[in-house]
Amino acid sequence: MLCAAGTYIRTLAHDLGRTLGSGAHLRALRRTSSGHFRLEEAVPLSTLESAFTGGPDTVPSWRVYLRPATEALRDMPMVRLEPAEVERLRNGGGIPSQGPSHGMAQGLDVEGELIAILEAAPDGRSWHPHKVFIP
Repeated sequence: MLCAAGTYIRTLAHDLGRTLGSGAHLRALRRTSSGHFRLEEAVPLSTLESAFTGGPDTVPSWRVYLRPATEALRDMPMVRLEPAEVERLRNGGGIPSQGPSHGMAQGLDVEGELIAILEAAPDGRSWHPHKVFIP
């Protein structure tokens, strides 16, 4: 069954049982995906533990299991940032948008690294830092 975020499957089973007059509950519930992430792509905890505790010679290193932060934000538009814009955001300042902007966006530096999550100003002419990921 595919369902949107916020769908309460346990409550649905309970309500169905009440409507049928029989009572109902879930015997099992398994999330097979969340957003773009799929269960088949998951790494077993024991594999991660081995990669973290196995020392520097452990192959593969835990780093092979990392995914870029931008992958979790792929539904957000991307804004490419020049070095001067990165500095402004680092200091809490806004930057002009290239065109009308709205909602949230990922702010990426010239290497494609996530610098900040940006929020459009009400007038749509600039971006302001919502969350900055650099010191």
